[in-house]
Amino acid sequence: MDLVHPLDGLDARPWFSFSHAYGSAEDIPDLLRALTGVDADAADEALSELYGRLLHQGTVYAASAEAVPFLAGIAAAGHRTPDILALLGGMAESEDEYGVAPGRVRAAVADRLPLLLPLLASPEPELRRIAAWAVSHTRATGIALPALRSRWNQEAETSTRAEVLAGIARLDPQNGATVAATVLDPDQPA
Repeated sequence: MDLVHPLDGLDARPWFSFSHAYGSAEDIPDLLRALTGVDADAADEALSELYGRLLHQGTVYAASAEAVPFLAGIAAAGHRTPDILALLGGMAESEDEYGVAPGRVRAAVADRLPLLLPLLASPEPELRRIAAWAVSHTRATGIALPALRSRWNQEAETSTRAEVLAGIARLDPQNGATVAATVLDPDQPA
């Protein structure tokens, strides 16, 4: 998975044949390019537009699945990483799918976990927190759960630790409850 050129292959996709909330997805490549540009206002606008088109009111589309590899590459390359992780997590979480096979968007995000899981070790606690939330929504228990358990053993920041625990519970409710019980023990620090 290429971190150097996260938009490689972007123009080779038949975007006109995919749909999003407002019709043809032929506008998606320009929005993705704007995310990697130097114009912060254009990147803000592109992010807003991508949310509106690919995760419109919680609904995902065929274009959502097609955009995932590029979004994951952009995030892993360090462009607006927290914002894009939140978008990817929301897309993975969605069960409101229109014009796309059930679970297709979630599977597309899960396919990019090799790019996203390293973000659990970011030096920035907020980025680690959002990464934990996003990867847990992929439901990819075999790959995401071990990474979250490992992060749990290392994480010291309180809100990030809470999100890691929530992710563990999301993927493995029984083990999550056991871990939560040890944390909620009155002898443990708040």
